[in-house]
Amino acid sequence: MIGLVTHAIQAARTWLDRVEPRRLEAAARALKLPVVNGVIEGAIQQIHVTVSLGSMVDAQSVIHPIARIRLLDPKGVAGFDICAEGLLDAMRRADPAVGDPEFDDLVRLSTDDLPLALALCSAKTRSLLVRMVRRGWRRDDSAWWRDDAVGEPDALIIEMKMAIDACLALRRTQPVAALVVDRMDDPMPSVAALAASIALQRGWLEAPALRTLLAHDDPALAAKAAGQLGEEGLPYLIAAYQQRHPLKRLHAAIALAELAPRAVSGLETTLIRGLDGPLRDACVGALGRVGTGAALSELRSIPGADAAVQAILGRREDAAGGLALADLTGGELSEVDRSLE
Repeated sequence: MIGLVTHAIQAARTWLDRVEPRRLEAAARALKLPVVNGVIEGAIQQIHVTVSLGSMVDAQSVIHPIARIRLLDPKGVAGFDICAEGLLDAMRRADPAVGDPEFDDLVRLSTDDLPLALALCSAKTRSLLVRMVRRGWRRDDSAWWRDDAVGEPDALIIEMKMAIDACLALRRTQPVAALVVDRMDDPMPSVAALAASIALQRGWLEAPALRTLLAHDDPALAAKAAGQLGEEGLPYLIAAYQQRHPLKRLHAAIALAELAPRAVSGLETTLIRGLDGPLRDACVGALGRVGTGAALSELRSIPGADAAVQAILGRREDAAGGLALADLTGGELSEVDRSLE
């Protein structure tokens, strides 16, 4: 048995010493890179490339020659680690979902910056990164790595060209805001909707883009866009508020609470009815902005709404000098409400 293992080791070493260097040199010639001390090392489009020979031992104690490939791009975005989902437990930072189910299921991104992830991951880049992780590539900081069996030079060249494309794709050539806005035209609707949501939240959209979003299928995005248009968006919000569609009515009410809480009657009733589920925090904030007696009464029954209650009381105390309360639905001063003390 020992003799067989020794023979296998010697055979592998002979392969590494005689056969693999010739393949490495052939690949180096095709890539137009020098071989220094048995290592391909050079630069392609300012990307530092290193390919060296090594070996690995499998579970059956068989030694296999491998090529260790590393591409470091000084111009690449740093701190943007990539690997196959579930591969590295050490990657404990956020793994943002960009809205593409196949990509999100297969590729793990280690970054806390969702706008940056979305900005960099166009449809073409997502497809490329899926291929990369399926073929065993991973990215640590600004470097791509892969250890693989040494095949024919053509196979190594194909891998290298794919990795170079990935390096170039992860260079940030425009500001993140501009790239996220571009992603609103992504062919996958869920990615485009996420980009629109982030762009609205960050205030990255100009009036033409906001007007386009008024026709969006997502009532939340349409209402937010109308709210950012200000007075120009008010007719849309009032029309949406008057519809029977519950989500359109609710999101229009939230936006109206910011723009003009007295523009329609019964606004607080719509918001009160929407307090269950993920919209709860938005409704609490909107009720705080509406500030009517009905809104205040409802807020007092909601755990965690103290800040909104205090905001209403503070505004009313300022308006009434601590002695009378402004009725925000009509603008008239009411009698002192002792229950608010």
